[in-house]
Amino acid sequence: MSRGSKHLNENLAPLRRFLESRLGAPWSSVHSEICATLRPTSAVQLHVLQHLDQMVLVRAAVEDGQVVQAGQLLAALEQPEIGAEVRRAAAAAAQAARELARAQALFRDSVISQAALEGAATAADVAQAGVEIARFNQRYAVIRAPAAGTVLRRMAEPGQQVAGGTPVLFFASGRGGQVVRVGLADRDAAQVRVGDPAVVHFDDGRPEARARVTQVGAGALPGTGTFEVELALAAAVRSSAGGEASGLVARVRIEPRRAARVRLVPLAALLEGDADSAIVWTVAAGGTTPQRKVVRVAAIEGQWALIAAGLGEARQVVTTGAPYLDAGSTIRLAGPDGRRGTE
Repeated sequence: MSRGSKHLNENLAPLRRFLESRLGAPWSSVHSEICATLRPTSAVQLHVLQHLDQMVLVRAAVEDGQVVQAGQLLAALEQPEIGAEVRRAAAAAAQAARELARAQALFRDSVISQAALEGAATAADVAQAGVEIARFNQRYAVIRAPAAGTVLRRMAEPGQQVAGGTPVLFFASGRGGQVVRVGLADRDAAQVRVGDPAVVHFDDGRPEARARVTQVGAGALPGTGTFEVELALAAAVRSSAGGEASGLVARVRIEPRRAARVRLVPLAALLEGDADSAIVWTVAAGGTTPQRKVVRVAAIEGQWALIAAGLGEARQVVTTGAPYLDAGSTIRLAGPDGRRGTE
């Protein structure tokens, strides 16, 4: 048993020896034999039965990376008492149904009252509900593959004790497709829309894959401050074992269908950059007085800055000598010989 749980001490030594003598036998027959011998009316024997109930084992029928088919058994809890509970509930329901039939006959002969008949009907309904509860527990004592897929990780070993709600298997199915999740900065996420195409490049060297944006996060993730974007792959990506691959590292290039309108300016024209804003000096056509503009930078590509807003109608920007300009400066545009200057 695991550390911190009760061990089979000397009071339970006979139970240990009995279990060891039945190694390899079906658990249902072993459990039935124990229950037929021990009586819950005895305090000592009830203590033994309680320890036996703690020995709920899980039978894992698959390994990590195994490809399985829909409906295939993945794991099962060895709980024979569930079957006994179903049979007991079914017997109780049958008895309640017979008593209801007798009560109906007696009521027709005016032997019992309406209240007695309603009590028998209620008892039959309660007994039938007990059958449904027992069958529900029996149905969830086994785990079967909901679809064809791959067992990515088995998180419990055969013979391990597991509590209710504990994950046992990490399963991946290609039925709903495969997705890639990336984190984008706010200015990039604002340009992405559901349905935008993308290209996925995998770091393990496999061929690139086409994808499409299926979801754009509405809020930033607390840990990274990025917006999560989910993309669905157009074709399945397989592992070396032939199942669905999972956990791969990839780089994604999203191609927005409604790209924002930007203007290109030389990177040398940008001054006093702060986050996505910067200063640019512009010159009107034929003018000699520069104007200071605060612009919003969408991205930087090589020696060019992509300006999303702030330039207005300006067509010319100052590059050489821009750091020395102020509100009262005048400039001369470059002539044919390339000479230019500021005053």
